[in-house]
Amino acid sequence: MTKTDATPDDLFKSELENISPFIDALAGLWEQFNTLDIFGSRPELPTIESAQEMLQRGERLCAVLPSPQGAPSQNLLVEILKLYEQYLPDRSGPVVVLRQEFEQDEELAGRFVSDLLANDARAIIQFALQRQVPEDLISLLAVHAGRPWRAYCAGNLPSELEFKTWQRGECPVCGHRPALAHIDSAEGHRTLWCMHCGTSWPHQRIQCAFCGTREQESLEILHPEQTEKYRVQTCSECKRFLKEIRTDQDVDDYPFDRTYLGTGLLDQMAWEEGYIQDSVLLVPEVKPTATVTND
Repeated sequence: MTKTDATPDDLFKSELENISPFIDALAGLWEQFNTLDIFGSRPELPTIESAQEMLQRGERLCAVLPSPQGAPSQNLLVEILKLYEQYLPDRSGPVVVLRQEFEQDEELAGRFVSDLLANDARAIIQFALQRQVPEDLISLLAVHAGRPWRAYCAGNLPSELEFKTWQRGECPVCGHRPALAHIDSAEGHRTLWCMHCGTSWPHQRIQCAFCGTREQESLEILHPEQTEKYRVQTCSECKRFLKEIRTDQDVDDYPFDRTYLGTGLLDQMAWEEGYIQDSVLLVPEVKPTATVTND
């Protein structure tokens, strides 16, 4: 099959296969760090009762985390950058610069991870500007370096906790905006996924995850010709978009990380139509849900 003969599904399949070794290696690294004492002091996680109350008030459960241990921060950053060197060779210049700097300065590495766990996007971007590192690269590093800490909190919340009452687009655990939506092709249910902590939660299908509008005329599905499996939901009110995957694969077993990085064609399609993406480092302001009382 020549490149011109390839269908969109063929192109996506090829991209997903190409990115899989990197994602597998990254997942193995995260798993390794999940067994370490990565926090200087363990985060205080809510009980089932307090967690449910927080969700009803519109509060994120683990929005800001305690300062991390310096050595694990340094080791994790260095190991992630080594993976970037191996699997993202086109970014090797700035990657090598970052790796060498973090290898030589444990305090710098600890401060970088502290800033990203505190959601200090300004500090992370300033760090990149001072070193002439592309914003998309430093953002990817911040997301990947923050995952073991945030995933620890997400994975240690009460097991019986459900997010059915959470009616917001941002993650109920860490507060970041979703990176991908899963559409159950049989039932039609929509689930949003956070790449910062790995949490997924149900969300209205006909609703913008960013501005919240439910006006059908403002929402549109864009997809390449010959396939509706890979697509984006766009919003004409806030001009943002969210990538979606329509599949019969169970949401609990779905390879979100692989699909997010392997569907750059969807991002390009949306950008060409004039839609935008906020920095993945930004966390929306908390706007508590109003409590309705009966007099």
